[in-house]
Amino acid sequence: MDRDGKSLSLASRFEKNEELFAFFLVLPALLIVGFKRPELLISFWRTVRFTISSVAIVMVADIAFAVAYNERFKGRAVSRSIIIIPWAIPPVVNGIIWNWLVHPKIGVLNIFLTRLH
Repeated sequence: MDRDGKSLSLASRFEKNEELFAFFLVLPALLIVGFKRPELLISFWRTVRFTISSVAIVMVADIAFAVAYNERFKGRAVSRSIIIIPWAIPPVVNGIIWNWLVHPKIGVLNIFLTRLH
């Protein structure tokens, strides 16, 4: 919500008014429920505008970073590693955790299941 108590997006409108789901689920509800409320159209266009602008900004920034990191510069390998590490670490940690959970001898999940048996 903004300062005036008005909804900023369709998501926040859905939190208040469950009947707005009919706006998207049933086509005749477009005319019955949705377009009689001006705040719904305002929220809809705010959502569309926000989505288009945020996607455009992120795409331009990502392409700029990709072009910049494709050039040769001092510290290129280090900076690429710094960028890749947050992307690569979660699958490794996930694998370690699952290995710990289902390990045949010390796995927490296996210990729990054997106690149930």
